Amino acid sequence: MNLTDVIDLARKTGVRDVHAEAGKTVVIVNSLSLATGCLAVATGIVFYLLSGSNWILFPALIEGLLFALVMVLNAGGHYGIAGILMYLTQNVAAVYFGLRLGMTVEVQLLGVFLVSASLLVFKKRLIRICCIGITCLCLLLLEYNLYTGAFKPIPVDPQTRFLFRWLAIISVLFLNILVIYFYEKNANRLYREVEEKNHGLKLLVGELEHANLSKSIFVRETSHEIRTPMNAIFGISQLLMREVDARPELAPVAPLAAPLYGASYNVLEIINNVLELSRIEAGRLDALEKEPFTLKPWLEGVVAIYQYIARTKGVIIQLEISSNMPASLISDKVKLTQIVNNLLSNAIKFTRRDTTINMRVTAEAQLWVITVQDRGAGMSEEKVARIFEPFVSERNAFIQGTGLGLHIARRLTELLGGRITVTSALGKGSLFTACFPLETPVTPVVDVVRMDAVTGKFPSFNNAHVLMIEDDRLSQVITSGFLKGIGCVVSVADNGVEGLEAARRKKPDIILLDMHMPHMGGRETLREIRLDPLLAGIPVIAASGDAFKEVMEDTLRAGANEYLVKPIEFRTLYNLLAKYLHPEPVDG
Repeated sequence: MNLTDVIDLARKTGVRDVHAEAGKTVVIVNSLSLATGCLAVATGIVFYLLSGSNWILFPALIEGLLFALVMVLNAGGHYGIAGILMYLTQNVAAVYFGLRLGMTVEVQLLGVFLVSASLLVFKKRLIRICCIGITCLCLLLLEYNLYTGAFKPIPVDPQTRFLFRWLAIISVLFLNILVIYFYEKNANRLYREVEEKNHGLKLLVGELEHANLSKSIFVRETSHEIRTPMNAIFGISQLLMREVDARPELAPVAPLAAPLYGASYNVLEIINNVLELSRIEAGRLDALEKEPFTLKPWLEGVVAIYQYIARTKGVIIQLEISSNMPASLISDKVKLTQIVNNLLSNAIKFTRRDTTINMRVTAEAQLWVITVQDRGAGMSEEKVARIFEPFVSERNAFIQGTGLGLHIARRLTELLGGRITVTSALGKGSLFTACFPLETPVTPVVDVVRMDAVTGKFPSFNNAHVLMIEDDRLSQVITSGFLKGIGCVVSVADNGVEGLEAARRKKPDIILLDMHMPHMGGRETLREIRLDPLLAGIPVIAASGDAFKEVMEDTLRAGANEYLVKPIEFRTLYNLLAKYLHPEPVDG
């Protein structure tokens, strides 16, 4: 019996006594356990030989034994326990090695593998959500440790750090490739089933199309499932930040509130960038939707959001709008916001603590220009030349990302007819410059009144009635707390049936509708609202974790007035409400 036969025997341990569909899941669990266990033991031994530290060797050996136990449990028919043990072991190991090794390895990149593994192994929605929630909490714990430095990593020399980091990256890539292989295998199986049910109808789909379909399924499911638990975490962090700002007696909580908000926002940014890159690679970039908008309130709103993040480093973002800039512009504000978001996020990551980031907007000839200057360590010429490539990112002790932000910013800038450049020198920070064609509207633009994100003072909605139709109890509590805080009267329904009854009983001023609910889903509820003469004129804001453009457009065509992607950014929700409810200023 050769090595291939041994590996095949290990992968199929416990398959004999189950039906075909369950047997495929057992094979996946065994394969992932075998691969992860072998990689853990191998990398643990290599790290021990490089550094002489037992703090990695023995935990790695224990991890390998636990994955062996998973296969033993499968052999004994304990399939559910085996799957849960595999997933918990992977998460605990990710946290332990992330704390022990710090930036020596990119443990956060395991998040994609862990989430996709849960979607492969577990079929019940509740178990999937719990598993993804556990992974999100593990990632937040690692991000929080990067913010605070509470747990000091094992000291290693630069050469060891370099060798081991690349060994870890190769291991993570291998695990992700293994998961994508199973997704592609399942997609191919689905295609075969379609062919059989359609009496031999041949589906002429090339190998590349198969791979793209598998990746799209993977990205879409992962994005939606992560956003559900992240909505609660992100909502809590926003409410906590607002309470800390509004109530001086909560000042001792600020050191916890700010890192939680920053870590949550960073995870959300990573999700959005991965989704955007998937769209770019598939050639599905949205068409430009240019419209007039007022420059100053838009920029101040974006900067205010990132000022929260910057505060965790003692960093101040200074915004300067040159007097030669027109008050209003014509462009695609959504794509401009993505560009500015990524530039500010990058500057906050790499600027030094207790410094200032300067953002300046000015007009030059037929162009308008945004510059963002950080006070970081700067980059060498070699790294400047590669900085806009995907997955290229400098490392720092504050926060880590995917290296996608600047790549996406460049693609979107070029789509808008502009260009983006960077100048940098070691020890002198970096200056990013984005130029766009200058287009101005003929008539002035009037913006709706917006929340003041800096002072926390904002117009009140004066008892406007909001009906929230949402099945997740935690989301109900968090969103209701925010709505009541801005002067709304809130009614809550657990599903579409109860929501329609509540709306007919007492007509609301606006409806906040979750699109994924039991008994009566969001799409069916929306149709009933638009068919009812009493309710047809009520504005409806649809909320969902599905961030795909096609789903948004389909929901708007079905009758929704607005589409809000979860996790919900409360400033965005406020501005949508202000568009329909016409708030009146409060004193003070």
